Amino acid sequence: RFAEPQFDGYRDIVYHISVPYKDELAHTCELQIHHRDFKIHFGINAHLPFFRPYFTEPNRHQEDVLKDLDILLKVGQVDDTFMEFLLNADDSDQVKLFGRLFLDHLEEYDKALELFKRVLVMEESDLGKDHLKTASTYLHIGLVLQKQDDTDGSLLYLREGYDILKGLLGDSHPTVATIHTYMGIVYTQMGNYAQALKEHQRALQIREKMLGEDHMLVAESYNH
Repeated sequence: RFAEPQFDGYRDIVYHISVPYKDELAHTCELQIHHRDFKIHFGINAHLPFFRPYFTEPNRHQEDVLKDLDILLKVGQVDDTFMEFLLNADDSDQVKLFGRLFLDHLEEYDKALELFKRVLVMEESDLGKDHLKTASTYLHIGLVLQKQDDTDGSLLYLREGYDILKGLLGDSHPTVATIHTYMGIVYTQMGNYAQALKEHQRALQIREKMLGEDHMLVAESYNH
């Protein structure tokens, strides 16, 4: 993009990175190389929509992103060898990143669950249970179990994450509202529609209060 720089001098290069998966090429990320400071032009937060969500975690530095891509290049494909490598890795953020890739893009729920449980052990050891990253891993495990139709297990992990985040962020934080939505979806899956309605109504209350009535997440809660 922008082979000729824009009037203010901004230009970048966009790479689409693909890796082999099950004998096919699977698109996994978009990598942008900026010739000037991106934040000067788009702001600290506004740049996030321009990136794919997996290899550009906001709390992950560019150097780490390149290491992630380098691992894929060295391994060559997503297979059991790659899983063995990840399960022996000592970078919990990196392992979690690939767990999300298995969960959200590849629908490999057994692999995702194995990786997230490995991450949980590392984070509880390094950061303690009452930490935002640890809480997010509990939530990811809960989401994987929901995909596997283990609704009781899903609620167990979602509630663990909920309790941690409520203690850290308060019970009116938008992230807490999202967990109410997750639990509402699980209760719907269980056929417990009365409890599902309570969870979605609580999510709606928090979102309207904290985000305003015209926010897209408020619309999402009404849809549920």
